[in-house]
Amino acid sequence: MIEQNEEAHIVNTASLAGLLTGGSLYGATKTAVVSLSETVHLELVEGGRKPRISVLCPGLVDTKIYLSQRNRPARLSDAGTIPPGWSADEARHSFQKFGTRPRTIGNEVVRAIHEERFYVLTHPEYKEHIKHRMDCILTNENPTRLPPPGT
Repeated sequence: MIEQNEEAHIVNTASLAGLLTGGSLYGATKTAVVSLSETVHLELVEGGRKPRISVLCPGLVDTKIYLSQRNRPARLSDAGTIPPGWSADEARHSFQKFGTRPRTIGNEVVRAIHEERFYVLTHPEYKEHIKHRMDCILTNENPTRLPPPGT
């Protein structure tokens, strides 16, 4: 893309877990995607390169990923396709009830590309959680969790 010297846009998909405290391995990998995206953004802008980049940090999206076996190796076929303690029906219900439709997320990504917006936050109800984490960092306080929005 750089060599073509034409307008282009990269969208890396992370998660709200990349901006919040917790999530162990999942959160760590999503935080890495956010950090890598931030670094590439700076390199592109400071280098006067045309490609732009955004990082998508959605909350729950109704993708039905927990119900999918398509990318699971056969040796892990019985290893937690849904969150521990949930039934397939509970996972399906939670995604359908609380998950944002993929088309809604896609439309927000398209808007972000047109606006050259770096952070694509699709669940504004979590902004206070992100702010809380940043406040803890800046004031050197131990991280704490806020209750989920709407509780």
